[in-house]
Amino acid sequence: MSMSHPTAIDHAAILKWMKEGNIEHYGSLYEADQQLVQLERDGIVDGIISEDGDEVALGARRLLCKMSRKSNGDYQFKLFERDTLLRADNPYQSKLCRYPELITHAALLLGNDYNPRVGGNGAKTVLHGRLPSARRNKSPDDNRTPLPSMLDELSAALDKKEWINNYGRNGKKALSQSESETYWKAWKYMLYAPVLQYDTVTKEVKIVTLNPLPDDVDDVGEYLGLDDLAALQNDKSLLYDIYHCNVIPVNRKPQSFYKERLASPIFGEIDFSVPISIQPTLCLVNYLRARSIDARLSDARDKIEATVVNCLRVEKQLSATPLKPIAGIYNGFKSIAPRPSDNGELGQWCQDCSAIVSKVEVITDDVIDGLLGKSRSNRPSIRRRVKNLVGGGHYDLASLKRRDVVTRDDGKECVLICCPCLSSKSGTMHTVYAVFEDTQDGKYLIDASSCSCKKGEHFCSHSIGFLYMLRVIQNNSLDAVKENYRPNPKLVQDNLMLIENAVVGDKFKQQNAQRKRRRCN
Repeated sequence: MSMSHPTAIDHAAILKWMKEGNIEHYGSLYEADQQLVQLERDGIVDGIISEDGDEVALGARRLLCKMSRKSNGDYQFKLFERDTLLRADNPYQSKLCRYPELITHAALLLGNDYNPRVGGNGAKTVLHGRLPSARRNKSPDDNRTPLPSMLDELSAALDKKEWINNYGRNGKKALSQSESETYWKAWKYMLYAPVLQYDTVTKEVKIVTLNPLPDDVDDVGEYLGLDDLAALQNDKSLLYDIYHCNVIPVNRKPQSFYKERLASPIFGEIDFSVPISIQPTLCLVNYLRARSIDARLSDARDKIEATVVNCLRVEKQLSATPLKPIAGIYNGFKSIAPRPSDNGELGQWCQDCSAIVSKVEVITDDVIDGLLGKSRSNRPSIRRRVKNLVGGGHYDLASLKRRDVVTRDDGKECVLICCPCLSSKSGTMHTVYAVFEDTQDGKYLIDASSCSCKKGEHFCSHSIGFLYMLRVIQNNSLDAVKENYRPNPKLVQDNLMLIENAVVGDKFKQQNAQRKRRRCN
């Protein structure tokens, strides 16, 4: 399956986002794969995050891949350490551990971004060695020894290029002329691709190769078939601008060239010459949000695609008031800071929340509907999840606490109220952070508030349910609510509790709980 290559406007939009977030960034002369490995070798990065296994073949020392998010919102990766996994005593007994110098050939024989897979080559043939054909009437104790793999035979060959050309297909057949040309062109580029290196002494950027060139090669541009490399080597100013992203690497124009188009939200425009079915979900969601359609990453993929098709059919234009794009992890604490007290010391967490809950605005359905927005307020599923959270005792009011804070942009005095909440699906403990103005009838600040769950940046059900809990406290008192609100057993499983709370759910009546307790005794 093929994907459309990023356009210059895509690069410019991502570059704008990174600069606004103060994210350190670098440009590459050609492929980013080799430049990432060079940045790791230069000590600029500690590792590489990529789903591309070619980074291993290119010489990456530390690769983080298979990224996923846990239920509490944290990211987790699978870690590849070259020194650990390619050592000779690796318990996995991979042939790559035995022949680490042939890892580039293994990648090319199996097929990668630089060379298509040669027909008949698979992991067993290239790496492990296939079992010989079984005899028709073999005995039960007939143990077959695997045949040598292609890497075994390639390692023993004196002329490796000749062996690849003669036996590169399944270890038995020769490569065709076109396959051989593509293979060795890719091999040269993977090993000797031009990359940029910053000289800390001269403050200049120069072109180097990923690995030292063979002794008989003088012109790397001619060796790799890169006609423009000679001109680039002499343009020190352009190399500096490419490396530091002062120009867009894909066409080497400054970011200001796209100033007007960058005024639109990120991924507000997408090249739909590529089928919608293979466009990334994040791009499609932000395309819809740029048109004031409240799309979420949690929405069904077919629903997102159908909405995009409808937008294209009616030629729906960008909205004058687009919704906030979804990009990266939202962190509400970026917009608030601890508030100093009168003596100059920063305020600390406080358990007394009764006064501030009574002081802020009264939480009503109209307030929550306004925060939800027109489209989300009409979704019954949101109300159902909130009802289950509140009615199921998922909020730990005993751990309720507050802290004085200020907004970073305008210095407005606010109060941060924090409450743990038990997830209704995974049993994970989340933390809800609600920020209110520290004034009489202070407003709820949705942009400064957050939750530690995956959807905490979008006014999730945990946050909505907590506002309803505050409304209950406002109608009564915090002490009365704590006394009568029965928490979910999982919230208090580390504390002493009645046995009926441990053996039954809250939905059972007290007499059923008593019967359960007698059975346990």
